[in-house]
Amino acid sequence: MIKGKWFTRALHVTIALSFVLGAFVVAPTAVSADPGTSQWEKQTTPTDDDKVILPGSDIIDFDMAGDGKTIYAIGTWYNNCEDDPWAPLGYGGPMDLYTQYHYPKLWKSVDAGVTWKDQTAKALDAKNLPDLEAAAFDVDDATDEEEDFTFFTAVSVAPDDPNFVVVAGWGYDENGIDVPDIDVWNETGVPFTYNYIPIVVGSNDGASKFNYMGCSTVEGMITCIDVSMELDDSHSIALGTWDWEAESPVNGGLYAYDRGMIWRYDAGGYWS
Repeated sequence: MIKGKWFTRALHVTIALSFVLGAFVVAPTAVSADPGTSQWEKQTTPTDDDKVILPGSDIIDFDMAGDGKTIYAIGTWYNNCEDDPWAPLGYGGPMDLYTQYHYPKLWKSVDAGVTWKDQTAKALDAKNLPDLEAAAFDVDDATDEEEDFTFFTAVSVAPDDPNFVVVAGWGYDENGIDVPDIDVWNETGVPFTYNYIPIVVGSNDGASKFNYMGCSTVEGMITCIDVSMELDDSHSIALGTWDWEAESPVNGGLYAYDRGMIWRYDAGGYWS
């Protein structure tokens, strides 16, 4: 046999055997691959004290960034351990949203929920928050920030940026904001006064600093919010509202006026 032909045939046989052996090795693995059954696992509740469930804390909403490690959660903490000076006056007790016993909370985790840090003060101290008048519910220990941003209802973080987070909720203003015509009763020129003011604050540095996002055109209670990936140097922010205050039977409504709305905000390099 000529040396060149022998070498060529040997090479062909070697390549063929490699494919055959490879099939025997790979095929059983592919057939037997089993990802297993997905299961829910209980995680610790975010609190002021890492890994310890704090009595009176409730989680309202949370969102996880695309890195799989950064989580933002909002909730409330009711301090039931203090005496309530308002109770004898019939104002409801320590669960009252307008006393020092109710605390809105924002927590952040950077290790997938193992430990948590309280970032509430950062959101309450957002730059340019509207100065709301809640004096009727004021007590000595209440702060102006808690009056201006009384309750957190929704939170969202950008999927591609764990530092870009938005927190929504409301503040209470006893004087209210007058709207000349909201057409809830299918009539023109019907005024309405809103006392619950929608608030949205945003941060692009991981909740170290927040800015008020100018919600003067938004009406109703913010029930949900979401942030898009960055596109053309900006994040689109969408939020949904339900105008329960105007629709409430107490104010002449019947919860039947379809006052649910969607609002959009494009956040670029600065906050308005």
